[in-house]
Amino acid sequence: GIKPNSVVFNELMDAYNKARDHDAAIRAFSLMEGFHVRPNSWAYTTLIHAYACKGDLKGAENALEDMLTRKFKPFTATFTTLIDGFANAGNLRKAIHYYSRIKCDQSMPLDSRVFNSIMRAYFRAGYFTRVDRQYKDMLRRGVTP
Repeated sequence: GIKPNSVVFNELMDAYNKARDHDAAIRAFSLMEGFHVRPNSWAYTTLIHAYACKGDLKGAENALEDMLTRKFKPFTATFTTLIDGFANAGNLRKAIHYYSRIKCDQSMPLDSRVFNSIMRAYFRAGYFTRVDRQYKDMLRRGVTP
């Protein structure tokens, strides 16, 4: 038979997430090591997305910590997933924390996904002047909405 690799597992996890079967995505991640497949940054980001969509933000943060401990580099999408998850949970403080991590990392672009995520977080919390401030900052940086 065909031996699965990280691409196969990443696609499987992504398909489960798109089908809103986040538990299956999490199980698929845990199966990787049983097949001697080393997860990568995309697999961890997809795992974090599964936890965040379930509302298990502690699980999402634990996955991030495991990712960092294993020396995988997070992507912008890793952090925007966390920003969105915490914004949906009404935890603006944590959403801002992950936004700040992107801003402090010169290798991560402040793109439209980042600005849209933090603006949604501020909007959900009722901080409309901060939404406006972020929007103006986005335009000033030349980022297309």
